[in-house]
Amino acid sequence: MSYRKDFEENYVAVPAAEGDSRNRKKPKVKYLYCGPWYFWDQSDKEQKKCKICLTAAGFLNTVIYLAAGVQYADVNTSVLVFLPLAVSCVALLFEWVGIVQFCIQKEKMTVISWQSIMNYLKIAPFVQSVGMVLAVVFCVYYMVTQTFSIRSLAVTVGYGVCALLAAHVVWKIRSLPFHSEKNPLRRQIREQQAAQEEENQELL
Repeated sequence: MSYRKDFEENYVAVPAAEGDSRNRKKPKVKYLYCGPWYFWDQSDKEQKKCKICLTAAGFLNTVIYLAAGVQYADVNTSVLVFLPLAVSCVALLFEWVGIVQFCIQKEKMTVISWQSIMNYLKIAPFVQSVGMVLAVVFCVYYMVTQTFSIRSLAVTVGYGVCALLAAHVVWKIRSLPFHSEKNPLRRQIREQQAAQEEENQELL
């Protein structure tokens, strides 16, 4: 489902109050959210702990990834290792987007915000985890068929730890309990629209 369709289904245009519209040439309307509200089923303490956990996992993942990636090791010269590392780097950036969104999100979430967080923290870490596993496999292959060194082994272990940290983020976000509630504004708007239609028919 596209963002535009989500917006059209969950927001409604209503006349804006006087002074809400700065540009008087445009129609004075504003958009109100009438879609379902999403909530994490966690206490404030549990929510804070989860935020710290995800941030710590992302931080350690980034530090280890960079530390291993800049090492002058033989495995880092292999194209087979570089390709999954490049994909994992992009995925890690999107993972951070999801972590930031999760940490700054308020108690009530719109369906668009909730879906965005879930997508970022499910897909991006999963892609990174797969990429890091492939990097480990190719590192082992390189050390077996080409050159073995302690530094290459250390780099390989670092990539493996990154894969585990990314997988932990996926597991953590999937295990979070949540629920949704209907937005009472949608019913109010429908009632107002029905009343307006009846009034229009009476005028006709």
